[in-house]
Amino acid sequence: QERLARATLRGGVPAVVTALGQALAGVVAVVDPDDRVLAEYGSDTGRAIRHARAVSESASRSPRRRQLSKVLADDGGHYTVQSIAAAQDLYGYLAVGTAEPLPPADRLLLAHAVSLISIELGKPAKVQSAEQRLRAVVTRTLFDAPERMDAGLLRYFGFEPTDTVAVAVLTDLDPLLPAERQVGAALAAEGIPHLTASIGADVAVVLPADRAREIATRVQDRVR
Repeated sequence: QERLARATLRGGVPAVVTALGQALAGVVAVVDPDDRVLAEYGSDTGRAIRHARAVSESASRSPRRRQLSKVLADDGGHYTVQSIAAAQDLYGYLAVGTAEPLPPADRLLLAHAVSLISIELGKPAKVQSAEQRLRAVVTRTLFDAPERMDAGLLRYFGFEPTDTVAVAVLTDLDPLLPAERQVGAALAAEGIPHLTASIGADVAVVLPADRAREIATRVQDRVR
């Protein structure tokens, strides 16, 4: 549960999905009510996605039953599909596929992940905007006055003061504001610690050094 909570802070929904899949040794997928895949983990998530979409379609025909949990089995294994909701708001469905049915402890872990994902997806736009502004302030402080950097703020965004990082600079981004949003969305999909800030007409991205090149290349491709 602690690892899942840390994953939420580090990388949002994709990081929670990855941590859950690793903990359960299974495949995980999250789809929204429009059947778009928000995050997935595992080498073969196709069945999990299909089951999540089937449950979503069935629930859409019965509005009173939109919040539910369902267990299915097929040739690929056992699948647990859980609705992701808060109050009356439905954010999507999470499907977990494993070789064997989930024991009680794993079902508890799944419920914890669903709660974290529902909180993350339910973040008001103002909260997301404030978090992004804080991320930019931390990034600029790291560049301009690293001696003033608060270690707690670094840890909030998933970094330790002793981590080795690399900086990628994305150039020729015009107009800048939509580009910043696209870069942020692409980085969130990676589910890794990152810091970003606009520097003039460019966007600078701080990444873990060991994966910086591959991640920066993927982000560049997505926002090209």
